[in-house]
Amino acid sequence: MNEIAVNQPPTAEEITAIYDSCILPMIQPIVQRNRTSIARNKHALTKLFVTSTDLLLAQIARDITDAKRILSRQDIVVQSGPQSEGIVKYRYSCRGFEAEFEITRDKAKAEISTRIARYIEDLVNVKSATLW
Repeated sequence: MNEIAVNQPPTAEEITAIYDSCILPMIQPIVQRNRTSIARNKHALTKLFVTSTDLLLAQIARDITDAKRILSRQDIVVQSGPQSEGIVKYRYSCRGFEAEFEITRDKAKAEISTRIARYIEDLVNVKSATLW
């Protein structure tokens, strides 16, 4: 493994892990609430929907763990800061390099929708590939 110099900004992979460590925990409770709502219904396909949602939650949890593992391995610390008027501020420290970024409510909603759609697409593609 190549050593990265002190005070160097994070790599592209590390930036992705920083962002994922912030956005993925926002997705988890949304999917969990939907699972709870689905489980209350007693329709013919309820078991399918609950099981599919459980698979999504498991993948989200794995992705959160992967992001945290990258951050820990590279000694990167991410902290959420103050929240105001639909904006969450984050600060991170990476090998002596420090920076801040914000995620607006609109950006978070759009990213959450995109990510959930991608998780569903991946689930459907994996399961359909094993069926045929």
